[in-house]
Amino acid sequence: MFGRLAGYKQQHGDCLILQRYSDKQLAHWVNVQRTVKNRGKLEPARVQRLEELGFVWKVRGKDRADLPSCTPHVEGCVVAIVQRR
Repeated sequence: MFGRLAGYKQQHGDCLILQRYSDKQLAHWVNVQRTVKNRGKLEPARVQRLEELGFVWKVRGKDRADLPSCTPHVEGCVVAIVQRR
């Protein structure tokens, strides 16, 4: 899965993957990494490897909608678009 995350970053320029991302396996894996780290149980070597890639640990408003002038995947902007039904 790390390779898929690296591919995502290469394509999009960031590691901001939400639960609703179209690659459900990658989205689930990313969510598990966040959850396990929040519980203090993620191996330090894995934390370091993910951080070196630019992994986004916390997805909150500041990381997304607080940047209304940015468009998704523009250099310097981290914006997530969540489709609502």
